[in-house]
Amino acid sequence: MTPNHVMWLGCFYLNYMLYIPHFLLRKRIWIYLLLLVPTYVLLGNINGYIYYVINGEKWQGTGNEGVDTAILLGQILFNAMLCFAAIAIRVMQRNRYLMRQLIEAGNRMSEIDKSETKITESRESMPEEQTFMFVKCEARQVRVNFDDILYISAMKDYVRIHLTSQSRPLIALSTMKGIEEKLPKNYFCRVHRSYIVRMDKIESIERNRIKIGQELIPVSESYIGVFQQRLG
Repeated sequence: MTPNHVMWLGCFYLNYMLYIPHFLLRKRIWIYLLLLVPTYVLLGNINGYIYYVINGEKWQGTGNEGVDTAILLGQILFNAMLCFAAIAIRVMQRNRYLMRQLIEAGNRMSEIDKSETKITESRESMPEEQTFMFVKCEARQVRVNFDDILYISAMKDYVRIHLTSQSRPLIALSTMKGIEEKLPKNYFCRVHRSYIVRMDKIESIERNRIKIGQELIPVSESYIGVFQQRLG
């Protein structure tokens, strides 16, 4: 390996590994340009030292001023070409990296969009939970909000719907089975063949009797298992 090869490799290595990524690509061009001058001086001295070690004497030139000037200019030009090559390689690598990051970001955004679309579609496809029902009272259809119901009791071919909003129960034409089918099962529980209670209105439970307001509601043996499961 000749001294010039050492200089060229050193020029390319320092530019590629240190100067370009740390200064030039970070928009600190003036620091990069300032570093090139001492780098060329240092590499020139290293070249001279290697030449001295190999040949036992210092480089004195060819003796022809024109040739020596051409050699010097050629070295400067070649080193400049090495700098441009290092810059080009670094820029291409950075662009590939940025492109890969953009593609990955785009893929992530696409996955997020797909997930959001699925969530939106699932929400749209889910029916809204109904909060009321209509019951027949004489010749009228009366709306009853589920939140307003305390409990329901049977009365032959009718049911009495006890409400928080009024002291007298609402008399509706229905069977207990028919009214039970209209009620949301996560809030109401049948505890007796004659009673359906709203679970979050229960004040206390003692000896298989439920207290809601002033009423004590019995829990029959045939319904106690289901009721205890609902209590957890």
